[in-house]
Amino acid sequence: LNSHPPSFLPQSPPHRPPFSATTTTTTTIPKMITETATFELASPADLSDASSPTTSIIQAFLTAILNTKNSGAHAAYFGQSLEKPDTIILSIDWDSTEAHNQFATSRYVIPLPRTSYTRTKNTPPNDNSVYELILSPVKKLMNPTPTTPLQILHVPPIPHTLFGSQSEGINIAEIVFFYFPASLTPEATADITAKMGKLRSVLERSEAKGVFEGWAEERNVVYTNSKGEEGKCKVWVNVVGWEDVAAHERVVESEEFEIGRAHV
Repeated sequence: LNSHPPSFLPQSPPHRPPFSATTTTTTTIPKMITETATFELASPADLSDASSPTTSIIQAFLTAILNTKNSGAHAAYFGQSLEKPDTIILSIDWDSTEAHNQFATSRYVIPLPRTSYTRTKNTPPNDNSVYELILSPVKKLMNPTPTTPLQILHVPPIPHTLFGSQSEGINIAEIVFFYFPASLTPEATADITAKMGKLRSVLERSEAKGVFEGWAEERNVVYTNSKGEEGKCKVWVNVVGWEDVAAHERVVESEEFEIGRAHV
């Protein structure tokens, strides 16, 4: 069992949620999934600073996706780790994994903010390259030789409240990825799910403000452990909302949490 250290995503400036958020509304929302994309920045940046070029580029990228008619995207959040500020996590709600994949490969006319992107006269107005066009500034932000490679996962819908959206008292989100061998049998998978449920019940009785857990759809995620050993994995994702890091520390130091963690 391997897991990344928890990532704590801090609150932005006063009166802003811990993740910067952009949402669209729709009359009927089908069963959705949440895409999580984790990557490392090439240069340091403070995403809580609205004037930061890095913040502007990420915001423009997500806004362009959400403003695309019939894209299948409904809400987007982003933040950075307290422990490793160069680690960025994007979260986008989609109608389905298929909707996300279709958006990335289909011919869409995407509204591009003029201040952020320049279209050359050789760029077709309706082509797959349009998606690459809005993505290219974000790619330039990424560390070309990261400690942890870009990771994109699709999980059941993560409640927006855990990212500080319309929620009192949630100022950070703890995000943990657990990696298990891809060869797990259905029985072993069910057993792990049950054991994780024991830890969730402990968290729900604690100072935690909300808990999400679930398996990513991907079944062959490449993971390299601290010994440099590489393997294909299934990923279990936990997201926990906290008032602050101190609240998290109080809970993990409790005897009840230790018992729950022992099950995991």
